[in-house]
Formats: sequence, C-alpha cells, structure tokens
Amino acid sequence: IITLCHRSRRVPRGPMLAINMDARYFPGIRRKSGYKQKYDKVLADVPCSGDGTSRKNKNVWNEWSIPQAMSLHKLQRKILRRGLELLRPGGLIVYSTCSLNPLEN
Repeated sequence: IITLCHRSRRVPRGPMLAINMDARYFPGIRRKSGYKQKYDKVLADVPCSGDGTSRKNKNVWNEWSIPQAMSLHKLQRKILRRGLELLRPGGLIVYSTCSLNPLEN
C-alpha cells in the first residue's frame, strides 16, 4: 500500500483513498445528505494461492495444493461483492490476483 501511495503521487488524478484492512467489512461512509458514499474506482487486490509467482518463487509449487487454492474462492467472492457494493453506477472495478487458476480469476 505504501508503494501504491508513493507511485500515485506521480500521476495526475483526483482524490484517492488507500486503506489496508479486511475488505469484506469495509465500512460504508454516510454523507451529510444521507446517502452512502460510492466510489468511481475500486481496486480489489484479493488474496490468492500465488501460483502465478512460481517463476520468481520456486517454493510455491511445494506449498501449493488444490484444497488450499479452492479455500480462497469464497473469500475472494466476498471481497469482490463488497467492492461492487461500494462502486457507483458506471464505475470501474479492478480485480487483481497473482494466480493462474481460472477459479481465482
């Protein structure tokens, strides 16, 4: 998250909010007018099995297993669902993993 914040300074953009927390429970922010805050863009960098990093991390295949990879799918869906709830109509969501597993992507 620190790298993201540092790099975002170099690019002209509107206001940005970067938070490191459990995305399933990201709090809704109420505006004074009563409606919940929606965002133009949401980045969902979800936890994954990491099998896409095998080129630089040779140990990933020793630790990788089908049950372990499948166990993350439910969590990933919850994070994606929350990201979609926070997105304004017509907004953009980026779903990011470092996995080659089609179920995770």
